[in-house]
Amino acid sequence: MPVKVTDNSREAMRRLDRASYYAIDAATNQMQRRVTNAFGRHYTSGAFRDSLKVRANIRRSDPEKDVGGNWHTRIGIKPNIRNEQKQGARDDKKKVYGVGEIALAWELGHHNVFTRRYERVEIWVPKAEESVPAARAAFARVMTRYMEGR
Repeated sequence: MPVKVTDNSREAMRRLDRASYYAIDAATNQMQRRVTNAFGRHYTSGAFRDSLKVRANIRRSDPEKDVGGNWHTRIGIKPNIRNEQKQGARDDKKKVYGVGEIALAWELGHHNVFTRRYERVEIWVPKAEESVPAARAAFARVMTRYMEGR
């Protein structure tokens, strides 16, 4: 009785590649939503309008494959969003801050000139760490779906 052997490795690798792309995107989506929802619109009281722009500008990149064949993506602030502020009441010069710089100042901490105290509000890292179980579940769900051909 003749036996026919078929090599499906190319199809399996193509399916794995596509599944990895969508699975990493689904996992990143979980993290992005958790960080975005944590803002509530601002870092502290909402009195500083600059921090309101952070939530609106949180973005994630499309998954990209590196030289080693590994997929990765980034979550961060949309680049080139600028904010102009006068440095002093009598100063006509304006200092241009990026929304990413404002977020970084809040996350790492800064001496606030308005409240006259050191302020630090961490949102990104705690919320990203908190979203790991949901991200893993999303990754596994999407990977299984694509690899099973559904």
